Amino acid sequence: MNAALNNNVVGLHTNRVFESISAYLMKVERRSTHTRYNYEVAIRRFFMWYRNKNLEELKEEDLDILNEQMIRYQAHLLDDYDYGHNYVNALAAPIVKLYEHLSRNRYNVKAEDVRLDKLPDDGESYGKLTVKEAETMAKLAMKQKRGRKKQH
Repeated sequence: MNAALNNNVVGLHTNRVFESISAYLMKVERRSTHTRYNYEVAIRRFFMWYRNKNLEELKEEDLDILNEQMIRYQAHLLDDYDYGHNYVNALAAPIVKLYEHLSRNRYNVKAEDVRLDKLPDDGESYGKLTVKEAETMAKLAMKQKRGRKKQH
């Protein structure tokens, strides 16, 4: 009986949403550590914008979303950050794939709720850079003359 009680106490402290997201990122990492890093950055950025929470703080009710909120997120990335279409598409794709994963693991979510029309290729690409590399380059550009313009 004591062992059963201890197991239940440990189970109460587990954050199911964070554990599911971690499992998803672990799966992504098997393909590429760079992809895993980029996906994690994109997912963290999204939930900080959408719920003002870190992944470790998310609850199941935080996953509920309407497609119009994703449209607003896409507009936020385009308008507030002036990101190119390709980069915005790259930030949105991991969210869709995460929601597909969550749906397969019996969360009450639908991937189509976060799916967006892909923005047309605008020729602005970061090429083979990781998000971390691109952010580092942007920070370096800020230190130069007319740095704000070079950052974008």
